[in-house]
Amino acid sequence: MVIVSCSGDAAIKGKQSLSWMHFNEQEKTVLFELMAGWNGSNNAYNYNGFYDGNVTLKVPAGWLVEVVLTNQDSVPHNIIVTLPFEKEVIPSSVNLDAAVLERAYTEDVYQGEKDTMKFIATQGHYWFFCGINGHGVNGMWIKFDVDSEIELPAVIIP
Repeated sequence: MVIVSCSGDAAIKGKQSLSWMHFNEQEKTVLFELMAGWNGSNNAYNYNGFYDGNVTLKVPAGWLVEVVLTNQDSVPHNIIVTLPFEKEVIPSSVNLDAAVLERAYTEDVYQGEKDTMKFIATQGHYWFFCGINGHGVNGMWIKFDVDSEIELPAVIIP
């Protein structure tokens, strides 16, 4: 398991640096820069190469979360923050109404475009889920956990 917690390009406490997560501890803000279709993994149904819950983004409760989604794939993608689904009943698609936190979704993003969502992190376990028909059900989702017991954001790669 790799646990990454960083700010800017500097590693913290000897941990690996991660260029797509930045945070400000004093302001309690975190920025995740996610790329849809980052590579060919999972037929490009991925965020920064991650899919099917194989990474967990962790944030302290009460922090302001900003996510910038950029799409380099030829088909549209989005992110909707949902509650986790049982793997046997993952829906084929979900709309923006499925977002369980206020303003915790992006619009559909087409190739070369980007959209940003900002929301306050509320304690719980969630998914960043692509609501486009056929995407999330085929693994285009990653885990997002909000935890009042942690002090800094982290990325957990099992």
